[in-house]
Amino acid sequence: MELHQITEADIRSITGDAGVLRRGKEYWKRKRVHSLYLKGNNVKAKVRGSSIYTVTIKTQIKNKKDTSCTCPYEWGVCKHVIAVLYALMYQYPQKKQ
Repeated sequence: MELHQITEADIRSITGDAGVLRRGKEYWKRKRVHSLYLKGNNVKAKVRGSSIYTVTIKTQIKNKKDTSCTCPYEWGVCKHVIAVLYALMYQYPQKKQ
C-alpha cells in the first residue's frame, strides 16, 4: 500500500491486535501525533505517549517491517504507528475519482 492511498482497511490489516488498533485510533483522536513530515522515502512523526516516541513509516508499506517506533513494544505494530497511519489517512485523504 502507498501512504497517499491508505484506507482504514489497510490500517486494520497491518495489525492483528484489535486493542492496538483501538488505542492507536484514540491516540490520533486525542491529537497525540506531532511533527508529521516526509524525509526521503519515509514519513516521520513524533507521538506523545508515556514519553515522546519517534515513528518512521516507509512510503510504500509491504509489511510491518516497513514501520518502526522507538517505544519498547515488541509484539508487532504498536499503537504509535497506528496513530500516525490514521493521521496520514485523514491529513492526506484519497482523491475521489
